[in-house]
Amino acid sequence: YIAQCIDSLISQSYKNIEIILVIDGAIDKSDQICHQFAIVDKRIKVITKNNGGLVSARKAGLKHATGKYLGFVDGDDWVGPNFVSELYESIASTSADLVIAGHIREFYGKLEVIAPRNSKGFYNQKDVQEKLLPSAIYNGKFFQHGVSTYVWNKLFLRASLDSYINSVHDDIVMGEDAAITYPYLAFAKSVVILDSASY
Repeated sequence: YIAQCIDSLISQSYKNIEIILVIDGAIDKSDQICHQFAIVDKRIKVITKNNGGLVSARKAGLKHATGKYLGFVDGDDWVGPNFVSELYESIASTSADLVIAGHIREFYGKLEVIAPRNSKGFYNQKDVQEKLLPSAIYNGKFFQHGVSTYVWNKLFLRASLDSYINSVHDDIVMGEDAAITYPYLAFAKSVVILDSASY
């Protein structure tokens, strides 16, 4: 899936992005594919490291990032052409600390749109504390989060994200997204929730 993933990133309608590809000890042809894309698109940086898992790969990517905002895309996923522009315009126009969007799940050729469980709109710090946080981990329905754990349907402030990612131990292999998302959310001064689903 890596070629489809990268192709969806270089085809974004918003062009002013850096694309950091972390090769975390891959033993297939992912490394070659990433370097081929980097030759034709100068926005791509390829970081090669020994296998350390998802958390250490994200830390390595963050270390090389220079933009004001940071988002994640898993290597076996892809995004619609307006994914970055939708998130960027929302965070830049509101000066929010975090933007949360929906996503699409593809399973055996069927597409299911998963919208955020909270109403779309701008949430100030009081709203975050009173409306988002109390039901973030569990919203009262069986096996449902109020705020999705995933980091990949969100856009973060890079400078703020640094301490949250670096406090997560590299050995965590289950719940690693939640270990970043919920502490970040707890200290966010403002959040924007979108009803779009381009991931």
